[in-house]
Amino acid sequence: MGIIYRKGDILEAFANKEIDILAHGCNCSGGFGSGVAGQIARKYSLVKQEYLKAYQKSLCVLGWVQRVSINNQIIANCMTQQEYGRNKKTKYVSYEAIRKCMGLLKKDHSHLRIGIPKIGAGLANGNWEIIEKDISTLFDRQDIFVYVL
Repeated sequence: MGIIYRKGDILEAFANKEIDILAHGCNCSGGFGSGVAGQIARKYSLVKQEYLKAYQKSLCVLGWVQRVSINNQIIANCMTQQEYGRNKKTKYVSYEAIRKCMGLLKKDHSHLRIGIPKIGAGLANGNWEIIEKDISTLFDRQDIFVYVL
């Protein structure tokens, strides 16, 4: 039990119903156009629309998970960073927010297959070793699938 690494595209895995939930990191600043979020926005425009509605209502706060239903599956927009940017020296991700979001998903969806990218370790500039350890500890009795291209 714990992290299971899978090679491949997480969006394809979601479309092929290999996972029930696709959880990915989002910012709380209204940006939904880069990284995994950008890919989701292009393939599932409803998810971006729902994110923008939540942003306009000031619901996007660190640690909150927005769940959007797509064909009896869920895309979980996990608010893991306050802001976004392109400065490679700036850590945009909040490790505490990742722990909170993953904890909510585990608590609410322990019976479902959850897939994530290396959440927080891409454009958000987080350290995957730290994030991986936190997720491994949290999902010690449940599988979580990490997709790596």
